Amino acid sequence: MTTSSTYQILQGNDEIALVDALSNLWHADASLSRSDIPLLLRLLWHGSSDVRLETVRVIGLHWRLPVSYRHLAAMLEFAERDQRVKRALSAALSSLIVSGIGDGDKISRIYAKFILKNSIDPELRNQAYVDLLQIWQKVNAAEYHSMRSRDYIEIDKHWLRKFITSDVESVSELSAVNQFGAISARLASASRREIYLCLCELKRSDCIESRFVRDQLIELLTHSDSDIRAGVVELLGLHWKLDEVFFRLIEMLTLRERDTEVCLCLISSIASLVRAGCGKLVDVVAGLVAIASCKNCDPRLRAFANFDVLTLAGLLDSETLAFNSDWRMVSAIPIDESRLQTATATSLRDLLDLR
Repeated sequence: MTTSSTYQILQGNDEIALVDALSNLWHADASLSRSDIPLLLRLLWHGSSDVRLETVRVIGLHWRLPVSYRHLAAMLEFAERDQRVKRALSAALSSLIVSGIGDGDKISRIYAKFILKNSIDPELRNQAYVDLLQIWQKVNAAEYHSMRSRDYIEIDKHWLRKFITSDVESVSELSAVNQFGAISARLASASRREIYLCLCELKRSDCIESRFVRDQLIELLTHSDSDIRAGVVELLGLHWKLDEVFFRLIEMLTLRERDTEVCLCLISSIASLVRAGCGKLVDVVAGLVAIASCKNCDPRLRAFANFDVLTLAGLLDSETLAFNSDWRMVSAIPIDESRLQTATATSLRDLLDLR
């Protein structure tokens, strides 16, 4: 909630005081109260472009207020003349759309018309184009920020004209993009519970096409909460079987991860990816054999590493494989150094055969 002094400033018309107060709100961590929102919406139509600029940043980029969407869209399409404010409006509206707020189809048409105008400010053209790419999940976060800093961006005019002629991707695809935006917002949440619930829901769905969301999930592999790391490993490795995470999971298991439960998920996920043809036994055999042979490791880690090495090398019978989820059966399989050496030799033979 804003302080009483800031609240009074927002009610006034002192341009310098308003800009300072809004700048402070832009950097503040506190949330707004209901009584603050009408004051901020009113400032979107202030006579000073500096006041409008800071207001757009506060309500569109910082707090992403759903109620601001209609006002910001109207400003961008009809009212705003200042180029700096227009660039802020473009960034704010795309941020709202990616978060699942607003009409992405309408905003896409507005952006396309702006970008195709010959008289448009070059900086605004670049900003709007990159924001449009973000709305349609055609760039990840790193690419988005990199493209925003460029002086020149090659623009696909054919793609843009489709928005104006309505010959663009179907409404169902756009709805999917908006759904990705909602998922992205949940994964970016500061609430661990919200992230965990989102992961549980994603496990019941097929692998999603959004690169942006997939990159977010990969970043969560380094999250401080072990339950979240385990959930992401299971989702990407066991459920979706993404081959792009194969070597990341191996790196986690052999170099970084210290939590036993996460390591168990890593072992199962890596083995699942090898079975699905996303990796080779030779890539994982050394790490799994080292874990199985390490007498200081957790007994469960040793048992499952031993089980997966022997399974992938084809050294277990079908009856034993049928009980691969039964801890008693897995733990009963003896850790035999000679069989582990045989598994290693098998992986090397496979590699030579491939060559």
